[in-house]
Amino acid sequence: MVLGKCAFALLLDRCIKSAIFAFQNDIALLLFFKPDDKGNNIMSHFSTVKTKLSNHECLVQALTDLNLSPQVHQTAQSLKGYYGGSQGQSAEIIVSGRTIKARADIGFKWNQSSGVYDVIHDSYETVPKLGKDFFSNKLMLVYGQRMVRAKAAELQEKFGECAIAEETHGSVQTLRLTFAGHQEVKQFARR
Repeated sequence: MVLGKCAFALLLDRCIKSAIFAFQNDIALLLFFKPDDKGNNIMSHFSTVKTKLSNHECLVQALTDLNLSPQVHQTAQSLKGYYGGSQGQSAEIIVSGRTIKARADIGFKWNQSSGVYDVIHDSYETVPKLGKDFFSNKLMLVYGQRMVRAKAAELQEKFGECAIAEETHGSVQTLRLTFAGHQEVKQFARR
């Protein structure tokens, strides 16, 4: 049985709600789209998000604290996208999609001109697995804690032993640093 272009498209449209068809020279091209949370069909793709993440060690430690097992590379490596290819995207710090049971990797690429890391991810894959505000809230919170601890270690050399106390009031978390006081005693002899 031979179906015309319209009948073929209508038949498949009823079977697969997340596809469109384009006909070119009597060849049917099937493009799959994924519905977003509002039911709109979107095509899976990498997006680049600007961040304020500038400290390499704190970023890697924060990703580790969140059980994301980051892979760190000296030079940018290709990311794996939803459809298997990299879509030309690469990053120095990569969280494998397998880590979060997704089909696309998450990359953190150093942006030399701005002096911060950009996040490269497929939101269709990351949002259902990590949450809508993962990068702006959860990751930034853990990264901020790591930055405070790194600064405390730096200041400890100057001011002595440091204790860190954590307090949470609603959505506000406070890290209080207390340094053991030391006094420098100088004695002068009169002559």
